[in-house]
Amino acid sequence: MVIERAYTNRPQTYWKCECDCGNKEFITQAAALVSGKSQRCMNCKYLDKRKHLHTDKRIFNTWQHMISRCFVEKTKAYKHYGGRGITVCKEWRTSVKNFEDWALQNGYADNLSIDRIDVNGNYEPSNCRWATNKEQANNKRKSKYIVYDGRKQTVTEWAREYGMPEATIRYRMKKGVTEPDILFNKNRLPSLEKYIN
Repeated sequence: MVIERAYTNRPQTYWKCECDCGNKEFITQAAALVSGKSQRCMNCKYLDKRKHLHTDKRIFNTWQHMISRCFVEKTKAYKHYGGRGITVCKEWRTSVKNFEDWALQNGYADNLSIDRIDVNGNYEPSNCRWATNKEQANNKRKSKYIVYDGRKQTVTEWAREYGMPEATIRYRMKKGVTEPDILFNKNRLPSLEKYIN
């Protein structure tokens, strides 16, 4: 989709476009648009080339889904990402190769998926990691954290560590219990309210 005129370099005029993948940094010649030669951005063409070479597509699928969640309004997950102002840094948004390089240098594995460390932050190198399903489940907006003995963990993690039902800790928190002994003694009902961040 053509957004606006980018610049003119006689005899050619160049236009800023938005690709279906969500890339808004796509600039191409007017002649290429009219002829139909330019229908997708270079990232999509690069992806096609990688597919043609039969390379692993998982990193590229991750990249495409990340872009869609943040920029394509018709995507189901958009309201939880782009709709909340979450975006993708320019370095990754404009280059699949940059994202691939970062992934391979920062712990990418087939059994891991991309996770934002700060769930309200953007997709960028300083805020992303490759995480297990378990790690991702503990890193959600609705997660409740408890700081105790210099450590910050979710209710789920504390419950697992001390062999307690998660529901017990949540119930006691709801009742306004304040002593940290809740993490150690299954029979006491102290409060953790002052430890909750």
